[in-house]
Amino acid sequence: MGEPAHHPITFYQDQRIQGWRENYVYRLPSGEIAVVYEDITTANGGGALRESEENYRNLFENANEAIFVAQDGKIVFFNPRTP
Repeated sequence: MGEPAHHPITFYQDQRIQGWRENYVYRLPSGEIAVVYEDITTANGGGALRESEENYRNLFENANEAIFVAQDGKIVFFNPRTP
């Protein structure tokens, strides 16, 4: 198949799936393109993503200031402000 074009690990998300993917693109002798991807969400990226989300959650929930997230003019999420 020849040497693949390597696309490094990136976070992919659409309306169906999300996760960390590593991609390889091959050009076959027939001229067709074959793409192979490896889902490494739980192998590598998942641990880092999980750790990042935990850090964010701890910071958000333990902040002394009120923090809120608004979408379309409505508050959709807020932290339990610690007095």
